[in-house]
Amino acid sequence: MRSVILAMVSAGLAVSSASATDALYRCSAKTVLTTKDDGTLGPYENSFWTDYWTNVLVDTATGVLRYGTAKPEQMVIVQRGSGTDDFVATPRNTPVSASMEVLRVRAWDGKPMVTFYAFSLSTVVTGTCTIVR
Repeated sequence: MRSVILAMVSAGLAVSSASATDALYRCSAKTVLTTKDDGTLGPYENSFWTDYWTNVLVDTATGVLRYGTAKPEQMVIVQRGSGTDDFVATPRNTPVSASMEVLRVRAWDGKPMVTFYAFSLSTVVTGTCTIVR
């Protein structure tokens, strides 16, 4: 009986600490860079990725991303965020996906803004997020 009670208490602590860091964020791009033919990073040539990453809803509790009216995208949560760790997600649960497509949301203690970093193949998008709930 004692081990059952300890397991229940441990599970309750894990749930309460996870829910304290989970949030719904509205994120928008500030910078979009891509790899140029000469191997350097430079600005993306049009506004496609800036527009795509404007007003994106990121649910760090579920890993769901919502881009405007498009169908929600379920990401695989690689790491839950906290006051000292980024939320990290990738589209698929494979090493290749995690190395080629990554979303990080940084809501660290003491930082004035929540920021995000999205990397997909040769494009990097960075920006800021506000808490929706």
